[in-house]
Amino acid sequence: HPDRIGDIPQYAWLPFGAGPHACIGQALATTEMVLIVATLLQRFQLRPADADRPVVPEPLLAVRPKGGLRMTIHAAPRT
Repeated sequence: HPDRIGDIPQYAWLPFGAGPHACIGQALATTEMVLIVATLLQRFQLRPADADRPVVPEPLLAVRPKGGLRMTIHAAPRT
C-alpha cells in the first residue's frame, strides 16, 4: 500500500533473491529482458510525453529521473 512505503527497509526488495537462495533463472530472465527491450526499440520510438518538462536526475541506488518520466510510444519509421 502506498501509505506504508516508509515502513519498507531500504534494499528490502531483491527481485531474484540473493545468496544461496538466489533464483536459478536469473541469468535467463535477464537475457530475455535485454532481447525483448532490444526488439521493441527496433520497432518503436519512445519520446517524452511532456517535452517542455526538464529531466532532473535523482541519484539513488541507480540514477533515475526525479518524479519518473512519462513517455509516448510511436512506430519507428521503416527503412
